[in-house]
Amino acid sequence: MATSSKKWKASYDSNSKYNSNWEKTYSWLKRSSDGSEAAYCKLCRCTVAPRITSISNHEKSEKHRMKTPSKSQSQLITTITPRQSNDKVKAAELQLAVSNTHN
Repeated sequence: MATSSKKWKASYDSNSKYNSNWEKTYSWLKRSSDGSEAAYCKLCRCTVAPRITSISNHEKSEKHRMKTPSKSQSQLITTITPRQSNDKVKAAELQLAVSNTHN
């Protein structure tokens, strides 16, 4: 009987597909970039099986909770983000100005 349950589990795991709707609930989640159907945790930088139970269990794991920013850190990240895009614009403008002086 153990053999048939292993076959069922393998079949169940291979049929699991990533669901982009999970990203609405789990903001830290995205599809794995390796082309598979796996999920990817942006905080822990690890792959998670594409099943809601696996994703939910990962969210509760010690590793994930340690990397999850607190509310005050989230607000800080939100405030810093616009400045970072301004820095990118300034860097591009500086690069453009330097390249124009060499012509």
